[in-house]
Parts: sequence; C-alpha cells; structure tokens
Amino acid sequence: MPFQSNRIRPIMIAILLQGVASLSMAADTAEHARDPRLPLGRRLRERIAAWDKVIAATDESVPNSTVLTYFTKSANAVYFNYMAKLMPVVTDHGKTLMPSDATGLKVEDFHGGVAADCQYGKVALHTELIPLMVGRGVAHPEGLVLYRVTTTPSTPIEIHIGGGEKLGFVWGPSAVLRDNKVAPFPSPVDMQGTIATMQGGQEGAAMAIATSGKLEAVGGNETLVARMDSGKGYVLVALAGQTERAQELLDTDVEVAEQELKDYYANLMGS
Repeated sequence: MPFQSNRIRPIMIAILLQGVASLSMAADTAEHARDPRLPLGRRLRERIAAWDKVIAATDESVPNSTVLTYFTKSANAVYFNYMAKLMPVVTDHGKTLMPSDATGLKVEDFHGGVAADCQYGKVALHTELIPLMVGRGVAHPEGLVLYRVTTTPSTPIEIHIGGGEKLGFVWGPSAVLRDNKVAPFPSPVDMQGTIATMQGGQEGAAMAIATSGKLEAVGGNETLVARMDSGKGYVLVALAGQTERAQELLDTDVEVAEQELKDYYANLMGS
C-alpha cells in the first residue's frame, strides 16, 4: 500500500495544479473581458523594488505608487505595513485628470527602482520610484524613498499623498492602490515648516515627507498634497523608528545617494 500511496500522491498534486491553472486562465479571460487593455494570459499587477525592509511599488493599470514595509513587531505573510500612497493628478487647460484617466501606461522595473510612462490627455507623465540605500542593519523599518515626476510639455502636477494600515497583493491587485483617492494617515499630519511628519502603517512607524515643490496638509491634516507648478520635481518619504531620525534622513544628498545605488547595482550585475 505505501507503494500505491507514493504513486497516487504526485498524480493528485498534478490534477490539483492543473485545476488551479485552469482557474487562473479563466480569471485572466474574465479580467480581459472587463478591461481590453489587459493581455490574455497575464494579469496587470504591480512592479516592485525594495531595499532591506522598505518596499516601493507602482501599479501596472493606473500610475499610482505606494511605499510599504515588512511587519517587524508581528508576523504577517499576507500584508505589508502600508506607509504611503502617491497619486499623480494633472491639470491640463483647466481640466483635472485623475490616474484612471491615464492611457498608454507602461511600467518597468529597473535595477533599484520602478519607472512608469503614460499620457494624461496630451500631457506625457514619467515617474520613478526608488528606495535608496538607507536603513540596513536596524531592527525596525528605516529607509528613504525617492519619487520623481516629469511632465512633457511642462504642466502643473499635484501628488496626493495618504496612507493606511495594511495593504497586500497576495490575493490579486490592490483596489486601494488603484482608486482615485488617498486615505488619511493613521495619525494627524504635523507640518513643521516644509516638512510633514506623522505615524504610518499598522505598526506605527515614524514618517517624514518633503518635496521639491510645495507641501500642504489637507482634509483636516489627514492627507498631503505636493504641488509642482513647473511640472517636474520629487517627493521624499523617510521612515524610521523615531520622528527625529526620519527627519534626519530627509537631509540625505539625493544625487549622491542615487549614484551610490547605481554603482551598487552596476557592480552587482557585473560580478
């Protein structure tokens, strides 16, 4: 009997896997029927880059991005600690265009980050999301994420920034990441000059956010808007165990840090 059991088990596993594959193909076909932009056989999901405990992701169906961390105070194999959502909004000739209005979206990951290109009406938008080499060797999540945007022709752009508690991709694309709104951070935003600080995620990590444009707390200090009237600029999202440390990370020389990242991956891929 053990001999028969050993023969039957792989057959049963093969049948189960075939059933899962069939269900997945059926789901892809149904998704394609709802959204013809979706290629058959592949679901649009999210592209991810990470450094240590900090994760940065951009969705492939709408040009929204998010900053996440692994849980460190509890075990969770399904969700990430949800720190921030970055949602680009373009105003073109008096018309406000939301992420769901974007067309021709193409998202690609590169060594150390994720880039996206799309059209907001007649305005081309390019975004880059890059977790810099900050935070390795500490027990709690610590890091610095660079979010850069460029519009062509130069058109005023707003980055709406909000947060939440947890977010996951295990069961499929995140509806929270894809919608045209940002949710309040778990704690009120505290504006300290040109820097915003708050607690983020379910585990309450300290955050500090700054921009090359103008930063404003909105909705009763629940969310943020970074305005870049020139049509280009960046947002920095810093995470740490303490607010003071998160603020310190915003003083990082971004050009130097980005070059260090490029050099790191060039050496890694060349070895």
